[in-house]
Parts: sequence; structure tokens; C-alpha cells
Amino acid sequence: MEAVPYSQIASVYDTLMSEVDYRTWAGYVVSILSKHGIVPPARLLDLACGTGTATLLLAEAGFEMTGLDLSDQMLNVARSKAEVRRAKIHWQQGDMRRFELEKPVDAVVCLFDSINYLTEGSELLDCFACVRQSLRPGGIFLFDMNTIHALSVNWGNGTKVRQDGEVHSIWRSRYQPCDRTAHLELTVFGPDGSGGYRKLREVHVERGYEVSEIEEYLSRSEFSQIDIFKHGTNEPPDTDTVRVMIIAKA
Repeated sequence: MEAVPYSQIASVYDTLMSEVDYRTWAGYVVSILSKHGIVPPARLLDLACGTGTATLLLAEAGFEMTGLDLSDQMLNVARSKAEVRRAKIHWQQGDMRRFELEKPVDAVVCLFDSINYLTEGSELLDCFACVRQSLRPGGIFLFDMNTIHALSVNWGNGTKVRQDGEVHSIWRSRYQPCDRTAHLELTVFGPDGSGGYRKLREVHVERGYEVSEIEEYLSRSEFSQIDIFKHGTNEPPDTDTVRVMIIAKA
């Protein structure tokens, strides 16, 4: 059975991601949506929402949110966080390659290079078809991706050791130019609740795509008005860009 990414490390995921400026990310998303006339209380889907940090921030901004993720363990963390904040969010377990929503949404957002986990063109087409079907006419699909440059240089080949509070982690990565995939073996030692540590291990694989490939797959999925920016800006990407933000209209 195929392992579900992040299921093993769900309990420590937020600790590992503690340096991410989620508020800036959410603000960037809100600004893009606003330029396309999508403002609160519009209905949004956060695809591959993980532990729901961005989902919650978008809900706080006034959007009606649905968060969908493949990992039940990540969703359990998200539900707990929403309960603490008394946020009304619909959480749904599902695969980004094959999902359906009860009601169409005004926009689908997919953040933190989740789309890179789709390592075959057929998987991208499946995902884009589901997104297209989930959007109302004129709705927006907004997602970011790691570039080939990021995966080959930033991930590259090497080992990093980190300590985040009580969580210790080892990040071993290798890049395969033949298929433009980056493989990350993540080993985590986290508190077991009884004064000791438990070992967690996951393998993550991301694939880099040329911008032209993504545009082609979106066009084949009946998206139009495709814009691609250097993440966090309104500028076009260049050869050293590590992350792009892609906006497509249904």
C-alpha cells in the first residue's frame, strides 16, 4: 500500500514548519484573489491543507473554507486547531488526484509545493480536472510549485541536521536529473510523552516541471488566463527562481 506523506510526522509537522511565515503567505494569496474579484465571504478550497494553518488564516480573513487532505493524521491536527480557535471549517479527507466537493467553490488554493508531489503528467491532469470541476465558472485556481532549480540546487544532494525545540531531524536529499525528481528521506526524533523519544521516518518525492509543461496541462484541463509569478511578487520568474505562484481561471 502506498504510504501517505506526512502521516508519520503529523504530530511534529508544525514544529518542523515553525519558521514558515504563514501570515505573509496568506496575505499574498488574499491579495491575488482580491485582484480577481474574489473577496470574503467567498467559498474557498484549501487543497492538500495539511494541519490547516493556512486554512485557518484564510478563514480568519473571512472566507468560507473547506480543507482537504489525504492524511487523516494531518486532518486530525487541523481539526484540533480549528476547535481551539472556534473556527467553522469543513474538513474533508481526499486525494488531490480524485476528489469531489458537495458545492462548487470560488477558488481553489494549493500551497507549499503540494503539486510537486504529483510526479507524473497524468496525475497533474487528474488533479487539474478535479479542480476545474470544483470551481464555479470564472473561478480561480491558485497554487505554488518548487522549480527545477529549487529541487536540483536547494534540495540537491546532501544531509542536514536540525533541532527545533525537542524535535531533532535528519534531512537526506538526492536529486535525479533523469526524471527531475528530488527524494527526501526525513528521520525525526520527537518526544514520546514519557520522557523519551520516538523515531519517525518518511520518504518524500517531488518532481520539477518546466513552466511550459504546467501551462500545457492547465490548458488541456480547460483553464485560461494563466499567469505565473515569482512567488511573493507580481514579477515573472527567472532562471534562479526557486518557487513560482501560478494562477489559472476556470
